[in-house]
Amino acid sequence: MRVISIRKDLIPYSFLLDVAGVTFKIVIRAERLVEDLIRVDLYNESGEIVEEGTRAIFGVPLWLNLMFDKNKNHNPDYPRASLKFLSVDGQEYPVNYDNLEDKVFLTLEEF
Repeated sequence: MRVISIRKDLIPYSFLLDVAGVTFKIVIRAERLVEDLIRVDLYNESGEIVEEGTRAIFGVPLWLNLMFDKNKNHNPDYPRASLKFLSVDGQEYPVNYDNLEDKVFLTLEEF
């Protein structure tokens, strides 16, 4: 598992992620008007939006319910990896702007 560094001072922050030879664009956005949330957008290699505005929840892999069909076959529109927000100390924290890169970090584990 590796930690992906996010420059929260540059939010909305985008970066390219190469997983199993496929490149995805990830955009991290902060929504601070009503609730303090982090949302994540996923784009495919062609630049088309795959998922927009997925709410980041501590310990829950992004797009978990969309990555596999009912027979557990991987959906190629999504990375072959678990991307989730975790903490270094193992404690659970809200995934929000203030905690991002201080208490919670985006992690990647390929499968």
